[in-house]
Amino acid sequence: MGGSSTVVNGGYNPGVYGTLGTPAAGNVPGGRNGSVSWSDSTGNLWLFGGSELNDLWEFIPSANEWAWMGGSPPTGPAYGQPGVYGTLGTPAAENVPGGRYGSVTWSDSGGNFWLFGGFGFDGSFVEGDLNDVWEFDTSTNEWTWMGGSSTLTCQGFRCSRPGVYGTLGTPAAGNIPRGREYASGWTDSSGNLWLFGGQFPYHLVDGAGCEGAANDLWKFNPSMNEWAWMGGSSALICPGQPGVYGTLGTPAPGNVPGGRYGSVSWSDSSGNLWL
Repeated sequence: MGGSSTVVNGGYNPGVYGTLGTPAAGNVPGGRNGSVSWSDSTGNLWLFGGSELNDLWEFIPSANEWAWMGGSPPTGPAYGQPGVYGTLGTPAAENVPGGRYGSVTWSDSGGNFWLFGGFGFDGSFVEGDLNDVWEFDTSTNEWTWMGGSSTLTCQGFRCSRPGVYGTLGTPAAGNIPRGREYASGWTDSSGNLWLFGGQFPYHLVDGAGCEGAANDLWKFNPSMNEWAWMGGSSALICPGQPGVYGTLGTPAPGNVPGGRYGSVSWSDSSGNLWL
């Protein structure tokens, strides 16, 4: 339906951005990986970031046209763009998440888009595993920083943000998942947003490190703007938490998938979540 059938420019196909907010037949996002996407209430398709970009695109299927809607084109060989966080909870035209890949996304019952974490840049242009929460309002075309941190902390070989787990099953204003990339997400029938697992940097006592795979499960209530840790482990174990399978086809409180990242997820017509 569009884009190039051949790879050029040393393995990267550049984008054609056109005029901000204006769809055109020649517009197309550049080649990238680890992007995130949504569908809006009118049937248009949206794409954000990937390859540490922070550009936002809307695709109109009825016209087969792209429109560049926000963020920045790549500048030279370096893709990265820092985030502009603004004031927590306050939308603004200049707000935008930093360039990133491997985020997790949802759409809420009001048709707004939500984004969590990924590997990319904070507000100070530091790179690592983010735990920031963003909401995008399609009616105003504005981002709002809704939670998590605008800055990363560095230890050993990589930068990230720790989580605040609180009490299992209890939502609280201070709770937040740790920074991660390639987590899985769902929206349930009550409009809650769920997050499972993902990859995170794990720092050993001797200063070495590895990539860990989480198996913690979180629920986010958009109307309350609160997270609840709902299952899995809060502990960091390298290379990750083992699964507890139990009996095939039989639910049990102790069952839990092993730590992982890059999974695929669904919600069924009964509101159950599948991984």
